[in-house]
Amino acid sequence: MMDGKQEPGDWQPVCRASGDCRLQASSEADVKGFKATLPAQWQAYPFACIQNVAMAFCRVRNQDRRAYWLFTLVGGQTTPIPLNRLR
Repeated sequence: MMDGKQEPGDWQPVCRASGDCRLQASSEADVKGFKATLPAQWQAYPFACIQNVAMAFCRVRNQDRRAYWLFTLVGGQTTPIPLNRLR
């Protein structure tokens, strides 16, 4: 669930897990497309992704370290953004 706020209002859910904003498991073809936007060193690792119409979130399965990527899916272009996990 993601929340949004428009001043001066309160925070409200922006997605109720239905329609285009519902997150679902990415297909193998979609994951392959996401990985194609990354440097070659990342493409060898297995990815597990969920997505909706606007973005995809992927966890990289690497024994040596955890890695996460956010891919924006806006305007027909896929833009990768590396994420750091905070503890």
